[in-house]
Amino acid sequence: MAKTVVQLQLSADRVFNMDETAFMSKGTSRRVLALKGSTNVWSKETQANFHMPGVAAVNAAGVAIPPLIILPGKRIYNRVKTAITTKGA
Repeated sequence: MAKTVVQLQLSADRVFNMDETAFMSKGTSRRVLALKGSTNVWSKETQANFHMPGVAAVNAAGVAIPPLIILPGKRIYNRVKTAITTKGA
């Protein structure tokens, strides 16, 4: 990569590092399985009903661009859009 940067004479603001990650919906359960008086207690695990991938990018000069968030579903409620709005995006 260093060879390509030198050959193309790229400045630090043209070289980016990107990372993709996914956020899972938080599932909580109040149901537990255990014998009365036992110290070996198991909680019932709930399955996540969606995951939300996101992409972040920062250039070599240290400037971050607004993140890309891919929302599940076909419709987005206004309250969700308001909660995830990023200035400059």
